[in-house]
Amino acid sequence: MFRNICKLGCVAALTVLLLWVVSPAAGQTGGRCPGPACQARSPEADEAGRKARAAAESTPHHGQVTPVPGGTIELVYLPKETRVYLRNAAGQPLSAVKVKGELNLQLLGKYEQVFHFQYPLAYQRAPAGAKEPDYLVAAVSQRKVKDGYMTVDVKLTGLPFREREAKFSQVFASSLPRTKVTVAALNGADRAAIGQQRLCPVSGLALDSMGGPIKVLVGDKGSLYLCCKNCLATVEEKPDVYLAKAAKLCATK
Repeated sequence: MFRNICKLGCVAALTVLLLWVVSPAAGQTGGRCPGPACQARSPEADEAGRKARAAAESTPHHGQVTPVPGGTIELVYLPKETRVYLRNAAGQPLSAVKVKGELNLQLLGKYEQVFHFQYPLAYQRAPAGAKEPDYLVAAVSQRKVKDGYMTVDVKLTGLPFREREAKFSQVFASSLPRTKVTVAALNGADRAAIGQQRLCPVSGLALDSMGGPIKVLVGDKGSLYLCCKNCLATVEEKPDVYLAKAAKLCATK
């Protein structure tokens, strides 16, 4: 009996050890950021992402800008990399050739998990004759990370400002230009298109079932119809996806 108890104890210990090793909450260094399947759903994160995205629309590279004594630091979040640009107080580009740094990412996951990733920043010289300044870059795959669901801690040294070091945090928001989505008034010409689409590409309900239809313009790419205004925010997140879904509904007899 004593031997059986010992065996059970060993099995339990090994199970706990294995779960600790594979647990994403234990933290990671480098690697690829998890996709949406690993992420939580949080109204607070969604709102933080919307605010960060809106604030970046007027910046030089559509990135997140943090002011520092003597200038600004802009982080540009692209699908496969994050860039760091420096500017003085007058908005003129500054060289990053002597700057060193790293990014520490905290990605919000399901069940209050937080995934940790660390990336070094490397100097990237601007091509000869290019209008763009040089910058720092980290190879980060973040194509599937949702706006607002990641915090980026930045550490820089050797800066060309009054203070040579800087530490700050930003809320992640993609720097890719977003397709403009607007609501338009219906007219007689929309009747045939509404009859073709029939269903809302977001809810799947009939277009006239929730007070609609609502006409939505997706940039200069086309238009679609929704059953109500509550579906508009979903289209704004992925306009091309729902434009394609609406086109598929129109093609289905």
